[in-house]
Amino acid sequence: MTFIRMLCDVAYEYGITVILEPLDKSLSNMYNTLDECANLIRILGKSNLTSMCGSQYFSSSGPEDILKNQGIISHIHLDSPILPQPHSLTRVPQKYDGYDYKPFFKMLRQIKYDGLVSVTAGTNSDFEGEIAGALTFLRDNFL
Repeated sequence: MTFIRMLCDVAYEYGITVILEPLDKSLSNMYNTLDECANLIRILGKSNLTSMCGSQYFSSSGPEDILKNQGIISHIHLDSPILPQPHSLTRVPQKYDGYDYKPFFKMLRQIKYDGLVSVTAGTNSDFEGEIAGALTFLRDNFL
């Protein structure tokens, strides 16, 4: 907590927001849920400390945790939650990647989310094609 408090103080001087990402327990031993992130945000009381979530988090936790903690979410990240790791494989969300994104986008509309949205980078073997596909995907489903 001390490090995050200090980081927020320094970041504040430069107008920077610190965003906590709840990571799966296989990737991190702390801040694995939005509830844990929300608790830390409340304890520290820093105006430039928020959280994020993404399609990967949604697919494992469902909408309840996100709905409950919507006030702390300032960033949404999209990737294909069902494509395998490692990151050498493209995880850029695409219309036909086999995952049903409709419930996730429905939940974002329900909470009237209008903040930042990022998309996982692919393998860069066809960056222009992947990013064009991701943009079309976002326009068709969310924008």
